[in-house]
Amino acid sequence: TGLKSGDIVQYWAEATDGNVLTGPGRSSSRRYSLFVITPQQVLAKMEMAMDDYAAILEELIRLQRENRAQTASGVDFQSLVLRQTRIRTSTAVLSRAMKKGALPVVTMVTALEELYAGLMADVIRLLEAGRDTQDAARAASVRTESLPVQDEIVQRLEELLRRLQRNDQARKSLRRIRK
Repeated sequence: TGLKSGDIVQYWAEATDGNVLTGPGRSSSRRYSLFVITPQQVLAKMEMAMDDYAAILEELIRLQRENRAQTASGVDFQSLVLRQTRIRTSTAVLSRAMKKGALPVVTMVTALEELYAGLMADVIRLLEAGRDTQDAARAASVRTESLPVQDEIVQRLEELLRRLQRNDQARKSLRRIRK
C-alpha cells in the first residue's frame, strides 16, 4: 500500500560473522526513525516559522524605537545599555534560529549578523561611553551620536520585516494559483 503521512519508518543494520569456533557473532547498529510527512505539513511548518520570525522582528523594532526615544529624552545610560544589549542578543538568537530553520533566508541571516556585529555593537559602545563618562558634554555628545545609528538599525529591521512579509505573500499567492 505504500507509506502515508504519519507513518514511522525505523531502520538499522545487523551483521553476523562466520565464526565457526565459538559460534557466530551478531551485532546491530543504532536504530533510526523517519517520520513521513506531507508537503502540506512542511509548508505549514514553514509558514509558522515565518510568522514567528515576523513577530520577533516586530518586537526588535519596537524595542529599538523605544531605546531610541529614551536615548533622545535623556534616560539614564545604564537602562539604555541593558535594553540595547537585549536587542542585540535577540538579533543573534533570531539569526541562529533562521540559520537552523527550513526556510531559504540566507541573505536575511547575513543582514542580521551584520547588524549584530556592526551597528548594534556601535550603539552599545556609544551608550557605554556615555554611561562611563563623568563629563556631561561628552555624555550628551555620544547620546546624540547614537541617535542616527539607532535610526539606521530600525530602518534595516523594518526592511527585513517587509522582505519576510513579501515572501509570505508570494508563497500564499503561489498556493492560490496551484489550487
